[in-house]
Amino acid sequence: MPRPAAPARPLTRRTARAWATAAVLAVAGPLMGVAQAAPPASVILSTYQPKVVGGPGVEIETPPEDQWDQCKVEPLRNTNDSGYLVVGPQDQTLRRIVDADGDGTIELFIYYNQGMEVFREWDADGAQKNDKGEAVVSSNNFRWVNFGGTKWGVDTNGDRRIDAWKRISPAEAAAVAAEAVVDGDAAKLATVLVTAEELKSLGVDDALAARIVEELADPAKQLAAIRKDSELLRSKPTFQSVNTGQPGLILPGESARGELEVVENSNALLNVPDGNMGIVSLSEMVRVGSRLDSVVWKLTALPRPVEGNGQIVLGGPLIQPPPGMALGDDGDGLAPEVAKLLGELAKLNEDRPDEKSTKAQRLDFAAKQLKLHRELFKVDQGNDRPFWLTTQADTFHGLFLNEDIEAEFAQAEMAKIRKLAAAEAPGALPVVDQRSLFVAWGEKRRPLGADPAQAELEEFETWWRTAREGFVTKYPESNEAATFLIELAMESEQQGELAQASDYYRQLAQKFPSSQLGKKAAGALRRLNLEGKPLEFRLPLRSGGQITSADTRGKVTLLTFWNVECKPCQQNLPVLKDLYQKHGDKLEIIAVNVDEGPNGIAQYVEDNGVKFPIAFEPGGFNGPAATDFGVVNLPTMILADQQGRVVSVNPDIRDVQNKVPQLVK
Repeated sequence: MPRPAAPARPLTRRTARAWATAAVLAVAGPLMGVAQAAPPASVILSTYQPKVVGGPGVEIETPPEDQWDQCKVEPLRNTNDSGYLVVGPQDQTLRRIVDADGDGTIELFIYYNQGMEVFREWDADGAQKNDKGEAVVSSNNFRWVNFGGTKWGVDTNGDRRIDAWKRISPAEAAAVAAEAVVDGDAAKLATVLVTAEELKSLGVDDALAARIVEELADPAKQLAAIRKDSELLRSKPTFQSVNTGQPGLILPGESARGELEVVENSNALLNVPDGNMGIVSLSEMVRVGSRLDSVVWKLTALPRPVEGNGQIVLGGPLIQPPPGMALGDDGDGLAPEVAKLLGELAKLNEDRPDEKSTKAQRLDFAAKQLKLHRELFKVDQGNDRPFWLTTQADTFHGLFLNEDIEAEFAQAEMAKIRKLAAAEAPGALPVVDQRSLFVAWGEKRRPLGADPAQAELEEFETWWRTAREGFVTKYPESNEAATFLIELAMESEQQGELAQASDYYRQLAQKFPSSQLGKKAAGALRRLNLEGKPLEFRLPLRSGGQITSADTRGKVTLLTFWNVECKPCQQNLPVLKDLYQKHGDKLEIIAVNVDEGPNGIAQYVEDNGVKFPIAFEPGGFNGPAATDFGVVNLPTMILADQQGRVVSVNPDIRDVQNKVPQLVK
């Protein structure tokens, strides 16, 4: 049974805002007894655009004005709400505007792209007061859905700016942070910085939380300083995209009393006016909240532009707490004795020897450093005890490398450290034994000289392989074992021992599935077994946009991984350019750059006259594409036929030169 229409209401600011004319919506109730004239599509399409400052950052379909007369406006009727639906020339939904509570005013605005909802905004609490005390009625909740994303932002003061997030994913939080840095918008940046209250709710160690909060204090002042000092940001770049890693889990007791879910080593790509690309490093984000509708990801460190050839910051304060900051049994932070010794160590490190230092200066520094490390091992009863033994092993290994001490003395000191580790800090044993093995490597390799006899070199290499395999067997779960496995796999692949390489990669992928090396090993296994299978990829292009395997179907496709310093890659270029010139209509070459940053790529491309597409993502050999394909050596090439099936993995340039003309026929 239809419900009666609501009494007529006088025109208010709310209805005026909703319709831009007084006569568009004169009734409130759905299933009205008297038909009302629908507003023309031109009124709705011209009036209704998302109100959030800066736009929603998602494409919303609006037909050209000359097609507006082909659009239809249909009354929306069901048992709960009323409003209008705007349908486009191809019968696709464009807008849905709704009076959801039957009060005669529109409070829900839904936007579509290609017939699918991507963004909605609504007025959740009626009139608000703005900063001037004026009553303002406007949307205050903004939500991205489907292909538009997952964000849910809230405006708390009526200025149409998002002041807080009820939900935001790691990739979306990274994009908000990067855009804020580019635009110099400290208020926007603050919405994705973790707060003291959030750190407390996560159970983060008090001392560590205080340090994080201090580092994030006064984002407006800090952002202004970052922008002032940044040559990259002064060049007025524009935001392009973000790269975020897989979430990781920090177990209780390391940085907090409970589990922490983090995303490490994210970064954002910027387009620079000179044609180069820039990077903003986003070292760490932490998940806050447990309910699906209230999960937000927050930064634990300020985003930083990567200047020149600078390195991306790896790891944030939660996954890598400063020494002595790990959560102790009582959770009260640093013991006074530990804090005192750490201060002395920091002061000592200010005078660390450099390449101009004498042997006597290096030995004097090492003696003072070892004394502090030994004292720290005695007084620090937290999780860092093994660390203070591994630093001692590192010191003796470093002195041996510099030829400041003999191998015999280094190994004798390593044996003492090992004995102490076995008795009191077994977690240090893998590192101590690895450093001892490094000393043994030097002890055996140095006498062979720069040009050893082939038989001697083979004997040494056999010993070194066996030694590393023994270490992996002894400490199968250690990070040092992972390092040795990737070395062994790389060497075997370089020597054409693909079965042996696959075995090493398999061990690494199975034992360390969540680590960067484990992911790379899994990628290498896939790559080595690609022949006869479809070549699948989605790569961001240096020029903007992306290229996918679907884009190259019907063409022979060559992926070639390279960087600016790779001499064999440079030597391959004339052949690749010649093939591209001759067969470009049937051949696609995609040069996937694995430099850490974009500096130098534009000049390289210009100097060498490269015409084929250049794909780039920051991260170097740890970037997404290099990881997915398990790239460990350069150049690495993969060749696929016109049907997209891989015909050759790791071909050399002669193979490519011979096979491409046959495949394009």
